[in-house]
Amino acid sequence: MHKLYSIGILPEPIYKIPPHQHNALEVAYYFEGSGVLKIGEEEIHFQPKDIVFQPPGITHSEQSPGGFRNIHFIMSEFESSGVNILKFKDNESGDVYNILMLIHKEFHLKRKNWEPITNYLLETFCHYLVSFSNERRKNPYVEKCESILIENISDKSFSISSMLKEIPLNDDYIRKLFLKEVGTTPLQYLTEKRINHAKQLLETRYETSAKIKEIADKAGFNDQYYFSRAFKKVTGKSPSEWNA
Repeated sequence: MHKLYSIGILPEPIYKIPPHQHNALEVAYYFEGSGVLKIGEEEIHFQPKDIVFQPPGITHSEQSPGGFRNIHFIMSEFESSGVNILKFKDNESGDVYNILMLIHKEFHLKRKNWEPITNYLLETFCHYLVSFSNERRKNPYVEKCESILIENISDKSFSISSMLKEIPLNDDYIRKLFLKEVGTTPLQYLTEKRINHAKQLLETRYETSAKIKEIADKAGFNDQYYFSRAFKKVTGKSPSEWNA
């Protein structure tokens, strides 16, 4: 398991950090501003959501015309499993940023069990980066749509049109882009995720004594009868027949 030695956040924009080096691996997550990070003789341009690994024992420095802020931390060596580690990009939802903010909080609060908590969170951070390396990244607006849809699986009042208002692209264009990259329309994607959620709820309904209507509600369906039709269309069985 990886170990965290220190973590900090730049409280205000910095324009220049002079050349320095560390005896352990340093990682920087840039969340504000852009600039150039020089590691040895290599120059790396960074912008918000970039994550850069700075190898131990190599001099590095940073410059930014408008100033930058980052989360920076020192950790044990990263087991890359053959992945060329240098620079990553967080997803549109900022999932890695949220993990790092949790790590920062727990590391400095030092509540009971803080050390295993921070190290397990650091392990999660590393798994995210390996995942980013091994998968083809989608258009950031498509990633954002997916994230919004997942966040609203159980929200019966949610509408696709409300999601599209958060995307600075033409509605028809983002629908076509989503279909091209994901293979379904946003509505089909949401319905599929809700049906999958309903399957999980149905598998425990005898233990929870949940009614079909309650499961439909929790899975984000306004109408029990529409839920039953949609469920049977996808699975070939009615909700009451599932896991019977």
